[in-house]
Amino acid sequence: MSPEARREAVHAIKWQWFALNGYEPHSGQRDIHISTARFRNTNAGTRGGKSRLAGEEAVVYLLVGPTRVWLVGQTYAMCEKEFRYIYERMTSPLMMEKFGSDCIVKATFDDKGGNMTIRTKWGSEVKCISLDKADTSAFGDEVDLLILCEPAQIKHPKKVYEQILFGRLTSRLGDMICNGTPSGKAPPHDPDGWFYNMCIKGLEGTVEHDSEGNDITYYTRSFPSWENPDFKDDPYWIRSWMNPKIFAEQYEGQFVTFSGAIFESFIKNVHVINPFPIPLHWNRYESIDPGNSGEFCWLAGETGYDNSLYITDEYFTNKTLFMDHANEIWYRRMRDYGLTFTRIREQFKNPNFDLYKKMGAINKAPRITQLAIDPEDPQCQQELSSWGLSNYKANNDVHIGIDRVENRFRGENPRLYITSNNTHLIDALENHTWGEKYRNDGIVDVRKPANDKYKHACDCLRYICMSSLNSSIDVTPKNTYDEPTLFEIMMQETGRMGKHPYDMTAYERRIRR
Repeated sequence: MSPEARREAVHAIKWQWFALNGYEPHSGQRDIHISTARFRNTNAGTRGGKSRLAGEEAVVYLLVGPTRVWLVGQTYAMCEKEFRYIYERMTSPLMMEKFGSDCIVKATFDDKGGNMTIRTKWGSEVKCISLDKADTSAFGDEVDLLILCEPAQIKHPKKVYEQILFGRLTSRLGDMICNGTPSGKAPPHDPDGWFYNMCIKGLEGTVEHDSEGNDITYYTRSFPSWENPDFKDDPYWIRSWMNPKIFAEQYEGQFVTFSGAIFESFIKNVHVINPFPIPLHWNRYESIDPGNSGEFCWLAGETGYDNSLYITDEYFTNKTLFMDHANEIWYRRMRDYGLTFTRIREQFKNPNFDLYKKMGAINKAPRITQLAIDPEDPQCQQELSSWGLSNYKANNDVHIGIDRVENRFRGENPRLYITSNNTHLIDALENHTWGEKYRNDGIVDVRKPANDKYKHACDCLRYICMSSLNSSIDVTPKNTYDEPTLFEIMMQETGRMGKHPYDMTAYERRIRR
């Protein structure tokens, strides 16, 4: 088909076909379907309906004649969602009813092996291409519609597009849809910011011209997750606990730059205070992140009467023996409360435990002492428990934990302070940055903190803030003397008469005067 005939046919049947299938695109999807631009870009939030709109659009191209559609992603898994919608439509009873039971010549959906292909009797075909697996010979065909699945996850997309993909579109003046959730303006695998620049061209309505004088037009539609009626979660609830940058990228479809420190609300001049005498009875909370390569981090903090958290001690080392870690932690515990420390020499025999507990019962040590340990290291949990450090698995929800820390830092009256002796933690809060974590299928997982040297201290702080923090109870002696009431004051004023002034006679009042 000529490009003009293809475009005319696609727009002639598109909306009637959607109506027959009961597909009612929401506003963001509808704008992409309506656009006549050759290059259409969708940067939208998670579960916003991107895969559905690309699949429904591709089916129309397959119906109008001998056209070729490619779904291209870094891995087959990235193409699977769009192909699933195409497969369901092309093998549906409606398809058989309208075009005959023999209309589909081939239909395979082997997402594990990557064999995802459909061919019709009139010569149209769709197939999925993994850039990780594809042979160069796979790129020899001409394409009428190219769908880039999750372009933000493609490695060096500018190079792939210019050297391979664009050439497949030229002879048929094929169309392209870039369909995905942003992953920053210029993430490490896309240093040129190709997807971001494509979206900017669409937002600006850029029109370019090729060497043959053909117009190359761009269109971009950005929409949040909740524009899709099938999105059931409450975005206000998600926003209330999720990191603002994560929310903006994953649910609003924005190109967010993940750079600088994770804990943006931390201000050294506000949140770092001088060490001060901690009341002995304040609740104590500790955490451990064993780390990698022998790195080990421990933090200790206390909660005040208003549930404010004060991080007062840290221990960061490369020691490898659990006995050494346990002795160091117990030494610091006993030291902080003026108690005599006895070195632990045998497992399950901790000479400090009974004294610590006894002092806690009379408010000369904390009644509550909790130790949270990274749940990904069960050996550390078991070993330290045998050396007298009772513990529990920390809550390791990364983004909620980051938000808990940030919420305590924010506002005119912060509820998290760090004493100045915790130099490593302070350095970590200023320098711990965002990173990326790839799943086995090559897709970038939801943003993760970088695995840098500051990670362990910040993880420990998250574990404490994710604990069940309780305000300490004020057990200081109270003055039991009651202030005199107005009646008692007036009785004192009457001297020896023993009468309330209002009960006095006029004579008695004169005598008093």
